Amino acid sequence: MLVAKYDEAARNGDVEDWTSNDDIGARFAGEVLSPAEYYRVEDRYVDFVRSLATACGVTEFVIRAPTVSKSLPPWVPLLRSGLVVDPETALKLIRRMLRIGDLSCVLCAGDDLTVGVETDFYLSVQADDEKLAESARRFGLHLYPAGGWSWFDPDGGVAVLGELGERFPQDVRRLCGAGRPVVVLERWANGPGGERWHLLEAADGLDWTLGLPSGVALAALPGVRIKWAPRRDVVSDIGVGLGDEEPVVVVARPQPDVGSALEAVVFSGGVHHVEEADLPLGGELGWFAYPDVGDVSGRSLAGVIPGKEGRVDALWDADLTLIR
Repeated sequence: MLVAKYDEAARNGDVEDWTSNDDIGARFAGEVLSPAEYYRVEDRYVDFVRSLATACGVTEFVIRAPTVSKSLPPWVPLLRSGLVVDPETALKLIRRMLRIGDLSCVLCAGDDLTVGVETDFYLSVQADDEKLAESARRFGLHLYPAGGWSWFDPDGGVAVLGELGERFPQDVRRLCGAGRPVVVLERWANGPGGERWHLLEAADGLDWTLGLPSGVALAALPGVRIKWAPRRDVVSDIGVGLGDEEPVVVVARPQPDVGSALEAVVFSGGVHHVEEADLPLGGELGWFAYPDVGDVSGRSLAGVIPGKEGRVDALWDADLTLIR
Protein backbone atom coordinates (compact mmCIF):
# COMPACT_ATOMS: atom_id res chain seq x y z
CA MET A 1 0.00 0.00 0.00
CA LEU A 2 0.93 3.63 -0.45
CA VAL A 3 0.66 5.77 2.68
CA ALA A 4 0.48 9.57 2.50
CA LYS A 5 -0.87 12.73 4.07
CA TYR A 6 -2.93 13.51 0.97
CA ASP A 7 -6.69 13.14 0.90
CA GLU A 8 -8.42 12.34 -2.39
CA ALA A 9 -8.68 15.98 -3.45
CA ALA A 10 -4.97 16.63 -2.92
CA ARG A 11 -4.00 13.30 -4.48
CA ASN A 12 -6.06 14.07 -7.59
CA GLY A 13 -4.65 17.58 -7.89
CA ASP A 14 -7.91 19.35 -7.10
CA VAL A 15 -6.23 21.01 -4.11
CA GLU A 16 -2.63 22.20 -4.10
CA ASP A 17 -0.39 20.50 -1.56
CA TRP A 18 3.33 20.39 -0.88
CA THR A 19 5.40 17.31 -1.69
CA SER A 20 8.83 17.87 -0.09
CA ASN A 21 10.77 20.09 2.30
CA ASP A 22 11.97 22.02 -0.75
CA ASP A 23 8.50 23.56 -0.71
CA ILE A 24 9.06 25.32 2.62
CA GLY A 25 8.28 29.02 2.12
CA ALA A 26 5.91 28.41 -0.79
CA ARG A 27 2.16 29.00 -0.61
CA PHE A 28 -0.38 26.17 -0.85
CA ALA A 29 -4.14 26.65 -0.60
CA GLY A 30 -3.52 30.15 0.71
CA GLU A 31 -1.09 29.09 3.45
CA VAL A 32 2.69 29.39 3.48
CA LEU A 33 4.42 26.13 4.36
CA SER A 34 6.51 26.89 7.45
CA PRO A 35 9.42 24.80 8.75
CA ALA A 36 7.37 24.00 11.86
CA GLU A 37 4.47 22.65 9.80
CA TYR A 38 6.80 20.57 7.62
CA TYR A 39 8.45 19.01 10.71
CA ARG A 40 5.06 18.34 12.27
CA VAL A 41 3.98 16.29 9.25
CA GLU A 42 7.35 14.57 8.96
CA ASP A 43 6.99 13.53 12.61
CA ARG A 44 3.60 11.98 11.83
CA TYR A 45 5.17 9.78 9.17
CA VAL A 46 7.99 8.66 11.46
CA ASP A 47 5.62 8.05 14.38
CA PHE A 48 3.34 6.08 12.06
CA VAL A 49 6.19 3.71 11.15
CA ARG A 50 7.21 3.42 14.81
CA SER A 51 3.64 2.55 15.80
CA LEU A 52 3.27 0.00 13.02
CA ALA A 53 6.63 -1.63 13.84
CA THR A 54 5.55 -1.96 17.47
CA ALA A 55 2.20 -3.43 16.47
CA CYS A 56 3.95 -5.96 14.23
CA GLY A 57 6.42 -6.94 16.94
CA VAL A 58 9.44 -5.82 14.90
CA THR A 59 12.76 -5.72 16.77
CA GLU A 60 15.09 -5.24 13.79
CA PHE A 61 15.11 -4.37 10.09
CA VAL A 62 17.26 -5.62 7.23
CA ILE A 63 18.46 -3.09 4.64
CA ARG A 64 17.70 -3.96 1.02
CA ALA A 65 18.34 -2.16 -2.29
CA PRO A 66 20.39 0.76 -0.88
CA THR A 67 21.33 3.72 -3.09
CA VAL A 68 23.62 6.47 -1.80
CA SER A 69 24.19 9.64 -3.82
CA LYS A 70 26.91 11.25 -1.68
CA SER A 71 28.94 10.88 1.51
CA LEU A 72 26.71 10.54 4.55
CA PRO A 73 27.10 11.73 8.16
CA PRO A 74 28.84 9.43 10.65
CA TRP A 75 25.64 8.22 12.31
CA VAL A 76 24.50 6.58 9.08
CA PRO A 77 25.82 3.01 8.91
CA LEU A 78 27.53 1.64 5.81
CA LEU A 79 24.33 0.97 3.89
CA ARG A 80 24.80 -2.44 2.34
CA SER A 81 22.18 -5.01 1.42
CA GLY A 82 21.72 -7.47 4.26
CA LEU A 83 22.77 -5.04 7.01
CA VAL A 84 20.67 -5.41 10.17
CA VAL A 85 19.66 -2.21 12.00
CA ASP A 86 17.61 -1.55 15.12
CA PRO A 87 14.21 0.20 14.87
CA GLU A 88 15.52 3.60 16.01
CA THR A 89 18.20 3.61 13.30
CA ALA A 90 15.55 2.57 10.79
CA LEU A 91 13.37 5.53 11.82
CA LYS A 92 16.32 7.92 11.44
CA LEU A 93 16.88 6.56 7.93
CA ILE A 94 13.21 7.07 7.05
CA ARG A 95 13.36 10.65 8.31
CA ARG A 96 16.47 11.35 6.22
CA MET A 97 14.91 9.80 3.10
CA LEU A 98 11.82 11.98 3.55
CA ARG A 99 13.77 15.17 4.21
CA ILE A 100 16.95 15.06 2.13
CA GLY A 101 16.80 12.23 -0.38
CA ASP A 102 20.56 11.57 -0.55
CA LEU A 103 19.94 7.91 0.22
CA SER A 104 17.24 5.35 -0.37
CA CYS A 105 16.68 1.82 0.82
CA VAL A 106 13.92 -0.61 1.69
CA LEU A 107 13.60 -1.67 5.33
CA CYS A 108 12.46 -5.26 5.73
CA ALA A 109 11.34 -7.21 8.80
CA GLY A 110 10.63 -10.62 7.33
CA ASP A 111 7.01 -11.10 6.33
CA ASP A 112 5.80 -8.76 9.08
CA LEU A 113 6.71 -5.34 7.72
CA THR A 114 8.40 -3.72 4.73
CA VAL A 115 8.79 0.06 4.41
CA GLY A 116 10.22 2.27 1.68
CA VAL A 117 10.10 5.99 0.92
CA GLU A 118 8.79 6.95 -2.51
CA THR A 119 8.82 10.26 -4.35
CA ASP A 120 6.38 13.08 -3.52
CA PHE A 121 6.20 12.21 0.19
CA TYR A 122 4.70 8.74 -0.12
CA LEU A 123 5.59 5.64 1.85
CA SER A 124 5.34 2.13 0.40
CA VAL A 125 4.32 -0.29 3.12
CA GLN A 126 3.59 -4.00 3.29
CA ALA A 127 2.07 -5.21 6.57
CA ASP A 128 -1.00 -6.83 8.07
CA ASP A 129 -4.01 -4.95 6.67
CA GLU A 130 -5.69 -4.31 10.02
CA LYS A 131 -2.53 -3.13 11.77
CA LEU A 132 -1.65 -0.92 8.79
CA ALA A 133 -5.12 0.66 8.70
CA GLU A 134 -5.15 1.28 12.47
CA SER A 135 -1.74 2.97 12.51
CA ALA A 136 -2.63 5.12 9.49
CA ARG A 137 -5.91 6.19 11.11
CA ARG A 138 -4.14 7.03 14.36
CA PHE A 139 -1.79 9.47 12.65
CA GLY A 140 -4.23 10.93 10.13
CA LEU A 141 -2.66 9.32 7.07
CA HIS A 142 -4.39 7.88 4.01
CA LEU A 143 -3.98 4.50 2.31
CA TYR A 144 -4.01 3.91 -1.43
CA PRO A 145 -3.56 0.69 -3.39
CA ALA A 146 -0.19 0.20 -5.05
CA GLY A 147 0.84 -2.22 -7.74
CA GLY A 148 2.37 -5.37 -6.35
CA TRP A 149 6.12 -5.12 -5.93
CA SER A 150 8.65 -7.70 -4.86
CA TRP A 151 12.36 -8.28 -5.10
CA PHE A 152 13.63 -8.71 -8.60
CA ASP A 153 14.45 -12.32 -9.34
CA PRO A 154 16.82 -12.38 -12.32
CA ASP A 155 15.97 -14.59 -15.24
CA GLY A 156 18.34 -16.36 -17.59
CA GLY A 157 19.11 -13.11 -19.41
CA VAL A 158 20.72 -11.43 -16.40
CA ALA A 159 24.29 -12.30 -15.46
CA VAL A 160 24.59 -12.43 -11.68
CA LEU A 161 27.89 -11.78 -9.96
CA GLY A 162 29.26 -14.80 -8.10
CA GLU A 163 30.84 -14.84 -4.68
CA LEU A 164 34.52 -14.21 -4.10
CA GLY A 165 36.64 -17.13 -3.04
CA GLU A 166 39.77 -17.25 -0.95
CA ARG A 167 41.86 -17.25 -4.13
CA PHE A 168 40.69 -13.81 -5.22
CA PRO A 169 43.99 -12.09 -4.25
CA GLN A 170 46.06 -14.68 -6.14
CA ASP A 171 43.74 -14.55 -9.16
CA VAL A 172 44.03 -10.78 -9.37
CA ARG A 173 47.83 -10.83 -9.27
CA ARG A 174 47.98 -13.69 -11.76
CA LEU A 175 45.61 -12.11 -14.27
CA CYS A 176 46.68 -8.49 -13.81
CA GLY A 177 50.41 -9.02 -13.46
CA ALA A 178 52.29 -9.30 -10.18
CA GLY A 179 54.43 -6.23 -10.80
CA ARG A 180 51.75 -3.82 -12.01
CA PRO A 181 49.49 -1.42 -10.11
CA VAL A 182 45.82 -2.38 -10.13
CA VAL A 183 42.71 -0.24 -9.59
CA VAL A 184 40.02 -1.97 -7.53
CA LEU A 185 36.41 -0.81 -7.22
CA GLU A 186 34.66 -1.57 -3.92
CA ARG A 187 30.90 -1.09 -3.95
CA TRP A 188 28.36 -1.62 -1.16
CA ALA A 189 25.38 0.34 -2.57
CA ASN A 190 24.24 1.82 -5.85
CA GLY A 191 25.15 5.45 -6.45
CA PRO A 192 28.42 7.39 -6.21
CA GLY A 193 28.21 7.52 -2.41
CA GLY A 194 28.20 3.73 -2.23
CA GLU A 195 31.61 3.02 -3.71
CA ARG A 196 35.31 3.44 -3.00
CA TRP A 197 38.28 3.24 -5.36
CA HIS A 198 41.62 1.67 -4.43
CA LEU A 199 45.04 1.82 -6.05
CA LEU A 200 47.10 -1.27 -5.27
CA GLU A 201 50.77 -0.90 -6.04
CA ALA A 202 52.87 -3.89 -7.05
CA ALA A 203 53.88 -4.70 -3.48
CA ASP A 204 50.40 -4.27 -1.96
CA GLY A 205 48.54 -7.33 -0.80
CA LEU A 206 44.86 -8.05 -1.40
CA ASP A 207 44.13 -10.22 1.62
CA TRP A 208 42.28 -7.29 3.25
CA THR A 209 39.52 -7.65 0.65
CA LEU A 210 38.32 -10.92 2.15
CA GLY A 211 37.79 -9.20 5.50
CA LEU A 212 35.21 -6.79 4.08
CA PRO A 213 31.56 -7.05 5.20
CA SER A 214 29.36 -9.60 3.47
CA GLY A 215 27.41 -8.33 0.49
CA VAL A 216 30.13 -5.92 -0.68
CA ALA A 217 31.08 -6.26 -4.36
CA LEU A 218 34.64 -5.95 -5.65
CA ALA A 219 36.09 -5.64 -9.13
CA ALA A 220 39.78 -5.51 -10.06
CA LEU A 221 40.18 -3.43 -13.22
CA PRO A 222 43.44 -4.21 -15.05
CA GLY A 223 42.45 -2.05 -18.02
CA VAL A 224 42.34 1.16 -15.99
CA ARG A 225 45.41 3.34 -16.24
CA ILE A 226 45.43 6.44 -14.05
CA LYS A 227 46.83 9.51 -15.83
CA TRP A 228 48.54 11.85 -13.35
CA ALA A 229 48.93 15.59 -13.83
CA PRO A 230 49.52 18.74 -11.78
CA ARG A 231 46.28 20.02 -10.30
CA ARG A 232 46.28 23.11 -12.53
CA ASP A 233 46.40 20.92 -15.67
CA VAL A 234 44.04 18.08 -14.85
CA VAL A 235 40.82 19.65 -16.20
CA SER A 236 42.42 20.53 -19.55
CA ASP A 237 44.02 17.06 -19.75
CA ILE A 238 40.60 15.45 -19.27
CA GLY A 239 39.19 17.66 -22.02
CA VAL A 240 41.85 16.44 -24.43
CA GLY A 241 41.69 12.79 -23.42
CA LEU A 242 37.94 12.16 -23.18
CA GLY A 243 34.72 12.93 -25.00
CA ASP A 244 32.68 15.84 -23.68
CA GLU A 245 30.07 13.70 -21.92
CA GLU A 246 32.17 10.65 -20.98
CA PRO A 247 32.01 9.98 -17.22
CA VAL A 248 35.35 10.52 -15.49
CA VAL A 249 36.85 9.66 -12.12
CA VAL A 250 39.34 12.13 -10.60
CA VAL A 251 41.50 10.90 -7.73
CA ALA A 252 44.20 12.01 -5.31
CA ARG A 253 47.01 9.67 -4.33
CA PRO A 254 46.30 7.41 -1.32
CA GLN A 255 47.27 8.79 2.07
CA PRO A 256 49.45 6.62 4.32
CA ASP A 257 46.78 6.42 7.04
CA VAL A 258 44.04 5.10 4.72
CA GLY A 259 45.88 2.28 2.99
CA SER A 260 45.00 1.84 -0.67
CA ALA A 261 41.79 3.95 -0.68
CA LEU A 262 41.78 6.89 -3.08
CA GLU A 263 40.01 10.16 -2.47
CA ALA A 264 37.85 10.17 -5.57
CA VAL A 265 35.20 12.33 -7.22
CA VAL A 266 33.04 10.95 -10.03
CA PHE A 267 31.82 13.40 -12.67
CA SER A 268 29.06 11.44 -14.39
CA GLY A 269 28.25 14.24 -16.82
CA GLY A 270 31.75 14.45 -18.32
CA VAL A 271 34.40 17.12 -18.52
CA HIS A 272 31.95 20.04 -18.76
CA HIS A 273 30.90 19.31 -15.18
CA VAL A 274 34.43 19.23 -13.78
CA GLU A 275 35.01 22.32 -11.66
CA GLU A 276 38.35 22.99 -9.97
CA ALA A 277 36.62 23.62 -6.64
CA ASP A 278 35.05 20.14 -6.74
CA LEU A 279 38.34 18.29 -7.28
CA PRO A 280 39.97 16.21 -4.53
CA LEU A 281 42.66 17.91 -2.47
CA GLY A 282 46.26 17.55 -3.60
CA GLY A 283 48.86 19.13 -5.85
CA GLU A 284 48.92 16.13 -8.19
CA LEU A 285 45.73 14.44 -9.32
CA GLY A 286 44.91 11.45 -11.47
CA TRP A 287 41.98 10.71 -13.73
CA PHE A 288 40.51 7.90 -15.80
CA ALA A 289 37.34 7.24 -17.76
CA TYR A 290 34.72 5.47 -15.70
CA PRO A 291 35.33 1.83 -16.60
CA ASP A 292 32.97 -0.84 -17.88
CA VAL A 293 33.21 -3.19 -14.93
CA GLY A 294 31.23 -5.84 -16.78
CA ASP A 295 34.37 -6.57 -18.79
CA VAL A 296 36.01 -8.32 -15.82
CA SER A 297 33.06 -10.07 -14.17
CA GLY A 298 33.70 -13.38 -15.90
CA ARG A 299 37.46 -13.58 -15.28
CA SER A 300 37.77 -14.22 -11.52
CA LEU A 301 38.31 -10.48 -11.08
CA ALA A 302 34.92 -9.53 -9.64
CA GLY A 303 32.56 -10.97 -7.08
CA VAL A 304 30.63 -10.54 -3.84
CA ILE A 305 31.95 -11.05 -0.31
CA PRO A 306 30.01 -14.05 1.07
CA GLY A 307 28.38 -14.13 4.48
CA LYS A 308 28.34 -16.82 7.11
CA GLU A 309 28.44 -20.36 5.75
CA GLY A 310 28.81 -18.98 2.23
CA ARG A 311 25.46 -17.16 2.32
CA VAL A 312 25.30 -14.25 -0.15
CA ASP A 313 23.59 -11.25 1.48
CA ALA A 314 23.29 -9.17 -1.70
CA LEU A 315 22.53 -9.84 -5.35
CA TRP A 316 24.59 -7.90 -7.90
CA ASP A 317 24.57 -8.10 -11.67
CA ALA A 318 27.74 -8.41 -13.74
CA ASP A 319 27.99 -4.60 -14.10
CA LEU A 320 28.14 -4.23 -10.29
CA THR A 321 24.61 -2.84 -10.08
CA LEU A 322 22.82 -3.94 -6.93
CA ILE A 323 19.63 -5.86 -7.66
CA ARG A 324 18.56 -6.50 -4.06
